[in-house]
Amino acid sequence: MNKSDMAVAGARAALVDNRQKGILIMAAKDAFAAQVRCGMENDDVDFDEWRKGVCWDICQKSSFRDLNQKDYGLVLGELRSLQGHDANTLRQKRNERVAHSEENGDGDRRRALYMLRGACKTHADVFGGYDGACRYAAAILNKTHKLPVGSEWRLAHAKQLTQTMFTLNSRARAKAKKSRGASATPELGFCDHGVVAKESVKEKAGKREDAL
Repeated sequence: MNKSDMAVAGARAALVDNRQKGILIMAAKDAFAAQVRCGMENDDVDFDEWRKGVCWDICQKSSFRDLNQKDYGLVLGELRSLQGHDANTLRQKRNERVAHSEENGDGDRRRALYMLRGACKTHADVFGGYDGACRYAAAILNKTHKLPVGSEWRLAHAKQLTQTMFTLNSRARAKAKKSRGASATPELGFCDHGVVAKESVKEKAGKREDAL
């Protein structure tokens, strides 16, 4: 397993964060309310016990805290289906897209795309802004992976996106280091005692005026 494969697998196995746990809780509340309204659950059923049971049925884990990123999408998908026709808010539709990608085996690509976009945001200042970083990433995908111009982000699979993230990170660090070095390096000249910084024309003119 190479570096890119390890990164893809690591992203898949990573535990959900606090933001994702909050999304799951809200989705579970929507689903539970919909089930009670349609008579599929009694309103005296304990919500926490109910959501733990749903979670266990999907991935044999009873706590949202124990879910990894793949579990996250699958559990969201089940909660979305339990919401039925009530699932029509923007938040619920976003959850549906996440779940749909996982159910279709496209979860790794979704996570890799998220990480590459995050790298573009992190290094935006190096490439003249976020859009510039995205264009640079697209150029890497085009040149390295031979993806058609204009369709690079849409056609790239998880491993290609992850490799591009690594390349973008590496080149951004190199550009930043080169920029810092250029701004810190004085113009050098030579004298009998070794290397010295050259005097500017303005400094030389000032010394001549002092001598007069």
